[in-house]
Amino acid sequence: MCGCSVLLLYEMGLLYGDVSMAEDIYQCTAVLSVGTAAALYMTCFIGKKLANTHFGKILALCGKESYYIMVLHLIGFKVATLILLTMGWTKPLQVLYSPAENLLEVFVYIMSDVVFSLFIATASNKINTYVSCKLLKSV
Repeated sequence: MCGCSVLLLYEMGLLYGDVSMAEDIYQCTAVLSVGTAAALYMTCFIGKKLANTHFGKILALCGKESYYIMVLHLIGFKVATLILLTMGWTKPLQVLYSPAENLLEVFVYIMSDVVFSLFIATASNKINTYVSCKLLKSV
């Protein structure tokens, strides 16, 4: 079934090209609906396969702390940029944006942002737990 979903998405990509949601341009709403259902099925299928793996646990942590990642991602990018400039980065920062020239550099840039956000989230959770325990003991 997952193979059928992949083939369906590939065929729709060939026939209808891209969907420009930002410009509110859709080739065919029925095809968009079927494609969305196929992509959702494929995502759930892959998620079930990854659920009990180490990588799945990392993704679960990112999902659990997604609010922190969303809130802190701009600060994380600024910290990553500061680190790159401190290390002697001489390329313009636009090479880290789309279209990417070197995917490894983009991956490191994005991962540093996620790791920074997860570090702040973990520290915040530890502090909240510590403070809560101290408050409960004092009562």
